[in-house]
Amino acid sequence: MRAAVPPDILHILRVGIFKYVIEELFEEKKLLKDKRRKRINDTGEESVYDSNKDTTGKSEIFFVFTKKYMKYFDNLAAGYGRFLSHQCEKNLPRTYFPDGICNNARKTGNENKGILLVILIIMCSHEWDGLSEKLGDEKIGAYIQTLESLLLLDNVLHQRSLQRHLVLAIQEFMPRILELLERTINRTKGEGSNLIKFHFLLHYAEEILNLGPPTFFDTESGENRHIEMAKKQV
Repeated sequence: MRAAVPPDILHILRVGIFKYVIEELFEEKKLLKDKRRKRINDTGEESVYDSNKDTTGKSEIFFVFTKKYMKYFDNLAAGYGRFLSHQCEKNLPRTYFPDGICNNARKTGNENKGILLVILIIMCSHEWDGLSEKLGDEKIGAYIQTLESLLLLDNVLHQRSLQRHLVLAIQEFMPRILELLERTINRTKGEGSNLIKFHFLLHYAEEILNLGPPTFFDTESGENRHIEMAKKQV
């Protein structure tokens, strides 16, 4: 079955796991501090209540990326993306998105990789305002490690030739990637992380040994030509 449908980089990583990480980041809930406060009722009795909960006792949901914060983050992303687009590195993905990166608009695989790169740079730059208080340093550190690992994995899998020791390193690395993804994004939409795209990561090394480097069975170039020759002409 796996030999008939090998795990191509485009659908497993760039429009699969990359997209899920981006979606989950912009839907992150704010890290709530313990806000137990005292109040005195009409009878003069003192009681303790949680100000994070509404009048029905349910915890209110506070998103990190409000409309205002999305606009601020988009401006940061546009600034860094514009600088990156001036680089002469031919393999650099698209990084400049004047319409923003927080809008969850459909992106190509190349664009998703560029968005990950821009987000990583922003998180490492410490220019974001209040993100540490909203997410917490531990969560930000987990995102940085996840983004670095995914971008490194993408670059390795795009090599035209892979020596056996590197393939074995990939095999050892993949379970750690899955563990990192589960700890960072903890996806709950639909089937969560119980998707073939996540499971296929564990079999990449085996498929490389059987079929050669992933660039041999990647579908990105064919899909790009389909967009240029079919979709844009309709």
